[in-house]
Amino acid sequence: MKKYIEQFIFMIAVLFIGNRVFNHVDAWLGIAICFGVCYPVINIIKLIIKKHENED
Repeated sequence: MKKYIEQFIFMIAVLFIGNRVFNHVDAWLGIAICFGVCYPVINIIKLIIKKHENED
């Protein structure tokens, strides 16, 4: 019986640790996607501003 209790506790611990790792990776993936979308948009806005300044 003690063997099954230890396995159950180990399984719960592994699920908790796995969930924390997945959330961490998922968060960094979200940051990478946001950066990947925002960076080109910011550069396009800068180019538009430079073109507008050069016209004057």
